[in-house]
Amino acid sequence: MAKDVPDIVGQIEFSELAVLSKLIKRRDMAFLHDVACFFEDRAFSLPMLQEAQADLFAMLPENLAADERAMLHKLLAVVGYACHRQLPMFGVAS
Repeated sequence: MAKDVPDIVGQIEFSELAVLSKLIKRRDMAFLHDVACFFEDRAFSLPMLQEAQADLFAMLPENLAADERAMLHKLLAVVGYACHRQLPMFGVAS
């Protein structure tokens, strides 16, 4: 997570963008919009991640399609890792 020696704990493929769009339709969260921006590097501060984690946890009880639930779990894992380590998160466009 630290920019100099990053922990690479997950990635989102371009092919998964449609699933992110489905989650955005359910919850219009800034975090999801930022994650879905594939063409620019992004930095997520710890307070931003803590807010995103709470918003993502709130989605768990929702009736989600299998692909949406898998993406939600993926996002929670990465955000949870950063929050647990108390580190910012960086998204690198490729």
